[in-house]
Amino acid sequence: MKKVCLLILSLLFYFPIFAQQTGYNISIYLPGYYDSTAYLGNYFGDKMAIADTAAADKSTFAFSGVEPLKQGVYFLVTRDKKKAFEFMVGADQHFSIEKEFSAPPHEVIFKGSEENEIFYNYLNYNKKSYDRVKVIRALMQKQPPGSDSLQTLQAELEMINEEGIAYKLDIIDKYPEAVTAMLFNVMREPEVPDFFLADGRQDSNAAYLYYRNHYWEYVDLSDDRILRTPVFHRKLERYMSKVVTGHPDTLIREIDNMIARTSENSEMRHYLLWYFTNTYETSKVMGYDKIFVHMVDTYFTEQGYDWLHPT
Repeated sequence: MKKVCLLILSLLFYFPIFAQQTGYNISIYLPGYYDSTAYLGNYFGDKMAIADTAAADKSTFAFSGVEPLKQGVYFLVTRDKKKAFEFMVGADQHFSIEKEFSAPPHEVIFKGSEENEIFYNYLNYNKKSYDRVKVIRALMQKQPPGSDSLQTLQAELEMINEEGIAYKLDIIDKYPEAVTAMLFNVMREPEVPDFFLADGRQDSNAAYLYYRNHYWEYVDLSDDRILRTPVFHRKLERYMSKVVTGHPDTLIREIDNMIARTSENSEMRHYLLWYFTNTYETSKVMGYDKIFVHMVDTYFTEQGYDWLHPT
């Protein structure tokens, strides 16, 4: 009986420790920032939202909540509504950040966040690569056209670019569930192979079709995290306005395909429904009213959404 009681007491003792890991707790020590308030912000489509507010306690801002934050790219916002620096919020949402307010954005110290170690290691690597590129380009401007030195420097630039691609692919491979890996996949462009016509000329139409058909190859539209990045909305707008031909029937087909790839009742589905309906309801392009009618008839007439205002 004593053993059973001891076991129960042990469980009661350890239970609060596990319970503390629910929700989120992000502590940010920001010496040099003298305002009394700071905000936790996040991207959402083409907008930025405030997720939480914290008051200063000896230059420390503690953001916490009982429910976990929705994962994605977040940033600290000063009282005058300026972004101080960005960071990742992934599955582990209990960590601390330290940064001298006036220091460059990449000079941030994280404790307890592998997610941000991955992200900021990449940012530091990328900064070093960028510094190398600037030096090489400055040297290239001093070389005579067609010289061996110019070709050597050009080859070095290409090598730096290839190393950068390999670095990001390595992160995607090693940490496939990380927010950083998701962000890299959204940014990723399809590699278009060479296509040739029978007479040996390049087949630009085949190359275009390949690019269009593989544009979303690395993007999982059932992953709502991609909405909370600064890159997804731009990628979406570019696809609909620059990659896909502007015929209404073509656009309708693409819209239906994208919505079908989202999860039922997901944030991404709601966002795409709003974006496409609003875009083509207000469009001045002749014939695009057909797209708006299709959206209403297909997705709204016989369906109700608790997130949608009647208007």
